[in-house]
Amino acid sequence: AVTMLVAIYFAVKATDYKQVLAYTTITALGVMTMLIGMGTETALRAFVVYLLAHAAYKATLFMVAGNVDHEAGTRELTRLRGLGRAMPVTFGAALVADLSLGGVWPLLGFVGKEIKFEAVLFGEALLVSVIVTSLLSVVVAAAVGWGPYVGERSEAAREAHEAPVAMLVGPVVLAAS
Repeated sequence: AVTMLVAIYFAVKATDYKQVLAYTTITALGVMTMLIGMGTETALRAFVVYLLAHAAYKATLFMVAGNVDHEAGTRELTRLRGLGRAMPVTFGAALVADLSLGGVWPLLGFVGKEIKFEAVLFGEALLVSVIVTSLLSVVVAAAVGWGPYVGERSEAAREAHEAPVAMLVGPVVLAAS
């Protein structure tokens, strides 16, 4: 529980696209280790679902971050705005994956978070840490799935265009799963 809280804190503070994603992966590892450590049937079910959801949305997001870096020449979130019009397919894949990361219904990330909440429901300290982590995950999801794509085009986004088809297949297939 401490690992997930510390890692999500660092994810909120980070400004490099892939660094934010790496910290949220550490957060997820903390969550999954906590669930395994609890050892209940519900916690172990939550672990499996959360692992599958995390694998799908995080792989999508890392590939999307690579596409953004390739096309805009930077992963610095503070320099990226307005990519949505230039990279609509990338934006779509990022948005779906981020909604799953944020736990939005009906995506698998929602199911994983619901089962996780069920697993920690009667452990007050764990429940509070899971709620705080989940709320901050929504903040992080907005930072990487919305922020770089909306608004006026930043200087870094001026020359950006959609990545080649070969770089879009992976994130689109995973986002659709």
